[in-house]
Amino acid sequence: MWCARAKRGFGKVNSTTDGGNTVILVAPDHVMEGKEVFSTTHIYECYKQFKTLGIKHFRLNEPSLYTTEFEPMDVLDRILTWSEAEKYRKFTLAHDRACNRCGEF
Repeated sequence: MWCARAKRGFGKVNSTTDGGNTVILVAPDHVMEGKEVFSTTHIYECYKQFKTLGIKHFRLNEPSLYTTEFEPMDVLDRILTWSEAEKYRKFTLAHDRACNRCGEF
């Protein structure tokens, strides 16, 4: 399955974080607020087990910005874009900005 994804065009490494299906991977000790970010350990574990593992377990930000119904693999698999996933967000972007200003979030 892992190789099949690569043949279909999945797994492209990109230096930007603005794509609709871009999943942000960072070092396990990296903190990035306001975004759903995942550990680069995901790549290593997939390689080690030679299969694609669910990425939800490699999420670094706690708590998630999204409800438990949201499956980030849907973004990675191009089933949903991040814009379409907004319906699963716990708070709106406007709320996030307001909380960042007042320190609630």
